[in-house]
Amino acid sequence: MRSFLTGQWRQGALLGHKSDEAFYVICDQTDTIDDGKVICDIGIAPVRPAEFVQFTITQIAGQPDQSS
Repeated sequence: MRSFLTGQWRQGALLGHKSDEAFYVICDQTDTIDDGKVICDIGIAPVRPAEFVQFTITQIAGQPDQSS
């Protein structure tokens, strides 16, 4: 994920003088991993609409596939 977002930042799709200003990816909550959950928080600063956008993605082990 970081390499993809770094590429987007280098191409000018994300704001910031440094990549740390353009996005963040946090997936280090080991206490939830031990419980069978992976939670990733992702934030990006797109050029448009010029607001910081945050996403939280959660995967829980043993859950049925929700795709159709």
